[in-house]
Amino acid sequence: MDLPDIKISAKKSNPSVEYLITLYTSQYDPKKNFIPIEIANIGNQKDIQNRMLSMILRYDVFQSLSKEDYLDLKNYVDYMIGEVLSNAITHSCSNIGAVITGQIFPQQRKLQICIVDRGVGFLYNLQKRYKDVKTEEEAIIKALEKGVSSPPIQSNPYYSQISHAGYGLYVLKTIIEKTEGNLLIISNNGVVKLTSKGVLSKTINTSWKGVIVAFEFFEDKINYSFSEFMKIFVLNNEDEIF
Repeated sequence: MDLPDIKISAKKSNPSVEYLITLYTSQYDPKKNFIPIEIANIGNQKDIQNRMLSMILRYDVFQSLSKEDYLDLKNYVDYMIGEVLSNAITHSCSNIGAVITGQIFPQQRKLQICIVDRGVGFLYNLQKRYKDVKTEEEAIIKALEKGVSSPPIQSNPYYSQISHAGYGLYVLKTIIEKTEGNLLIISNNGVVKLTSKGVLSKTINTSWKGVIVAFEFFEDKINYSFSEFMKIFVLNNEDEIF
């Protein structure tokens, strides 16, 4: 795996760093539960997205699902991965693209996805349209509202999953809420975490520049098909946007 733009530099004795190095250097192994790091950009996003889906939605983990339920699970995960990847590619202004990895927890039927960019962050994008947003925390929380969008820095012709701006992160947040998952967003020095206890936010003292979006999704907490979910919790009887 050739990732020349990524450099992991820290004490190798740190377990988190050792795990990152494993993700960076290992090839995919269906006997393992982690997904190696991939780099997505405008030219390869759909290929990366499809490869991630095939790796994380392993048949041996979800073989008890009917074909219909398995395809529905795929629709949920495809949407969530695609939305975050597209945001990272079109809004980050990063020359690396989006770094994505994941992990499967078979016993819990849980999926973890993490997408990272080294771009400008939420505040830079949203302040152009929402002048009252002053901090990274406020920008993240604003971005999770329904109907909120910002002009893309970079056009992404490979992303046509949704044509109505302002629904993407709101849908991601709503899926996480309704399936009792967890969502963590870090933008520069702002942190927002969504759990079953509500939304927690804070500012941290860090030199980190960029965005991290990580989420946990529980398959056994899905109570609606993806199309039903959209109609009930997102569209609210509005004209369909797909």
